[in-house]
This record gives sequence, C-alpha cells and structure tokens, in this order.
Amino acid sequence: MLLFNLLLGILPLIAATIIPNVELDTATVGPKANLGPLTTAEIAHFDAFIETIQPGPYLNFSDPIYASFVDAVLHRSYLAPHLRNPTQIEESQLSASADESKTYGRIDCATSAASPTREEYFDLLNLIKFIWRDDFYYCPQRNGHGSKCTNYAEWRGASLGICGDKSSGDDIECTKMIRAAEHIFKACASGNHVGGQQGLWTFGGGPGSKPHNRVILH
Repeated sequence: MLLFNLLLGILPLIAATIIPNVELDTATVGPKANLGPLTTAEIAHFDAFIETIQPGPYLNFSDPIYASFVDAVLHRSYLAPHLRNPTQIEESQLSASADESKTYGRIDCATSAASPTREEYFDLLNLIKFIWRDDFYYCPQRNGHGSKCTNYAEWRGASLGICGDKSSGDDIECTKMIRAAEHIFKACASGNHVGGQQGLWTFGGGPGSKPHNRVILH
C-alpha cells in the first residue's frame, strides 16, 4: 500500500515531464509569436513602420518582413495612431450613409471551397484598417492592360484588389475599398469561406449606369 501511494504521488510529476502543458496553438499564432504586452519602444516602432507601407506597394502580409507587425495587430492589441482616438475609431468604421447607393453597386458572390476562409478575410480587413486611415489615402486602379486589376493586400489565402477602369490616382479612396470589402464579407460568407466582388462608382454615375470599378476579394 505504501508503494502504491508513492506511485500515485510521482506519476503526475512524470507525466508533466513527458507531456508538457502546451497552451499556445502555434498553427494559429506562429511558433515565434509573443503574446505579452507591447513596450513603448515597440509601439513607437510600429507607428513609424505604418508610415512606410501606406497604399501603393502590394502588401503581402504573409511575407516574414511583416511578421512582427501582424503579430502585434492580431494578437497583442496594438492600435495604430489613428485608431487610438475614439472619434477617429468611429469614423474609420465607415458607417453607411445616404449616398452609398450612388457609390456602391451590385454584389456578385463567388464563394467556393477555393475561396479565402472567413478568418483569413477577417484578419486581412483588420490589417488594412490599421494602415489605410481616413480619406487621405487613395487606392487607384493602375493596370490598364490584361486583367485590368490592381491587387493591394494579401494575407494567407485572402487577397483584395480593385479592377475596371484605370484611374487617375486620386479618385478611389482606400476607405471606400474597405467599405466594399465589408459589404462582400457580410453578403457572400458561406460556411467557412467567402469570395466575391462589388461594383464601385468612382466619379459620377450611379444606379442605372455601369460601375467604373469593382472591388474584388479572391
């Protein structure tokens, strides 16, 4: 009986040594993710980093160079400077307005098993909201050949871009692209996937005329 009680006492210790208590899902947060609070120096670093990646280049957030930024946004509660002000947070949510019918056209869903997952798309939207602020940044359609599409951001399987007429550079606000992307997410999510596009009038036009551009999730 003494030997039995002794074994009962040491078996949990042996199990803890052989089978460690793993709390992090590395498939989700990455093997090097740091979920601790951000330091003042890290916040300053990310604030400066955001200024270097404003709309223009194609942002592939799956690239390792963005790893620490993605980790800070998705897992460490980092807030970009323009989101720390409650008034600006309200503005950045792009509430529906009476003029939406003159800006946003029909939504065409194209969701399939090959479409991005809801989580990938949701994370991508969060990442670009931390970069494209207010109405001072533009996301023009620059490609006048071939697909006539300009991709702007990617995260894992989700990619967001704009297609259609080549624009002058200051007629498509990035916030309008985000709003259309939110429309697509709400309208086209099916099961665990989402994909589709929405027409966008960028100058004049409106219901009854063909949209100049299309915001596309693929």
